[in-house]
Amino acid sequence: MLSILFLFSIFHISLSDIWYSKSQCTQKEYANHMDINCNSNEFILIGWSHYGTKKLVHRINSSSSSSICEPSETDCIMDYTHKIAELCNGVSKCEVILTQQFIHKCSDEATYLFISYQCIQNSTIIDICSQRSITSLNGINLISPMFPNEYPNNINCTCSIESKKKSNIIIDVESLSFNLQDNDNLLSFSGTIPFGASLLTVKNQLNLKFQTDETLSQSGFWIRLYGI
Repeated sequence: MLSILFLFSIFHISLSDIWYSKSQCTQKEYANHMDINCNSNEFILIGWSHYGTKKLVHRINSSSSSSICEPSETDCIMDYTHKIAELCNGVSKCEVILTQQFIHKCSDEATYLFISYQCIQNSTIIDICSQRSITSLNGINLISPMFPNEYPNNINCTCSIESKKKSNIIIDVESLSFNLQDNDNLLSFSGTIPFGASLLTVKNQLNLKFQTDETLSQSGFWIRLYGI
């Protein structure tokens, strides 16, 4: 069993990262994969991904075949963020295999895959069990040990985080993969945190406790903390 207990809340954070995006056609005449690359001292962080298709009227009016592979506000889409995040978060290079996806709500096959992502400096990413206390942060990314590989068994560690500045904090869950059969979970003052959740805290101190048992494990978590 794995649990993370948010005992208090914390600090001021400002993360200013550049966003990148890529889009690629999924038809057979195009490449069957998309490469997402960051520098060797950076990790990929997926922000959003979807398979999309154009409405029929936009296909007819399209001036080029490539335009059906570029996203627009009128597209019918299927959220694919969780799948791409599981594949790419926490590595420097990621190959995404494109597949033919039928989007039921669109009653049509997807014509493209869109991915937006950031390249996060390794120096801003901290293993929750590597330090007992962290202070004076301008931004923080917390990961489980060995992320995105499986976290070890029988872990029991506590990390205390505080800031000299007092402000509300948003905790974003970027990746979350636990063994549900063993009741592995991520807990906070408001209960279980699902993938993609954002939580608002109101204090300037945060104590994190991470525990695992001897049973099966998965890739664990990546959470980001922002000051507002």
